[in-house]
Amino acid sequence: MKESFSFDVKKSPSEVFESLTDLQRIAELSGGKLVIKPVPDRPLRGIGSAVYLCADVPGAPAGAAQDILCETLEWSPPHLCTRKFGIKDLPTTAVIRVEERDGGSRLTVEVEVVPESMMYKMMLPMLAVKLKGDKEKLVAQLQQQLDRQA
Repeated sequence: MKESFSFDVKKSPSEVFESLTDLQRIAELSGGKLVIKPVPDRPLRGIGSAVYLCADVPGAPAGAAQDILCETLEWSPPHLCTRKFGIKDLPTTAVIRVEERDGGSRLTVEVEVVPESMMYKMMLPMLAVKLKGDKEKLVAQLQQQLDRQA
């Protein structure tokens, strides 16, 4: 299942790219809801880099959080970053593209979710509806994050 969206930002491509690819800064802005852990023998930035993401999920039982491996597959600042998230039974790939446009930038985000377990395959129609429904919320969050990065 794939979903994508684009919008214009009044920031340079390098500002947009840096703001949306700096996982440590994103974790700091999360107020402790996201923790970044290094992967031994892997760089923290650039192609081939990898970190573990540990998210505090509201309503989840204590100790239910799992580390998710986040690997950078493509890295071409300030225009392209592709990351794969090793979510159990639901690997997800996110592509961030930034193009210069009229004194600002056009941001395009593409998300591909691949259900591997029978449970997620059965839930695919609901996941598709949820992802499409959350698109506006995600765009608003990204715009807010970019505004905070003045």
